Amino acid sequence: MAMTYVDGETLEDYLAREGALDEYDALQIGLKISNALKYAWENHQILHRDIKPDNIMIDQAKIPKLLDMGISKNLGEEGPKSTSTGFLVGTPHYMSPEQARGDDALDFRSDMYSLGCTIYHVVSGQVPFDGENVADVLHKHALAPFSSPKNIKSEISNECVELLRVMMSKSPAERHASWDELIKDIRRVMKGQMPRAAKASGRLGEALVEPFDEFFLVVKRYDNAALYLRRLGGMVTYVHIQ
Repeated sequence: MAMTYVDGETLEDYLAREGALDEYDALQIGLKISNALKYAWENHQILHRDIKPDNIMIDQAKIPKLLDMGISKNLGEEGPKSTSTGFLVGTPHYMSPEQARGDDALDFRSDMYSLGCTIYHVVSGQVPFDGENVADVLHKHALAPFSSPKNIKSEISNECVELLRVMMSKSPAERHASWDELIKDIRRVMKGQMPRAAKASGRLGEALVEPFDEFFLVVKRYDNAALYLRRLGGMVTYVHIQ
């Protein structure tokens, strides 16, 4: 693995100091990170699994760089698809519903959801879902309806709202079907056009809701945000949430 020195600051630090970016700049960052994730997925079947502002560095030329491949996963590797049995990795404020469930069959659309949450944060100044603890945050990712960032920052365009709505669909099947489709839609929105994948909010299917209901019946009894009992299919495993 090759590494390069990046002279700059994380997007998280920039947001803390300067606040939300304007829509065009936020989408420009999303476009460049999408291209990086497209390359990782299409050439190496790699999922990042922890897309968030703190893992994006902005260099002195204002070019975003994707950081921290420490919990990325190459789906071509042999062995279990989870990093370690019974452990869940990622950052709750940006984690897709399927990643939070610990699904083995993750694909690029999980990273796409996390990128949508990241753009939402960058353009509005707030994470899309927050709560008193990790369980509350994950529960909202799983079940809470999409809340327009225009409620936070009214100047955000309807086109951008619809782009984020698709990227953050609860079901992977309702997100963009490829990185190329997403990249084209980001470019459309940057030109003031409605994304082709725009649609009304989807209905959350029962198959997705049921495991989360069981999961949160367990975890809401615990105050320690780092360690929960996860109970699915009659099995109990310990889950560590970073």
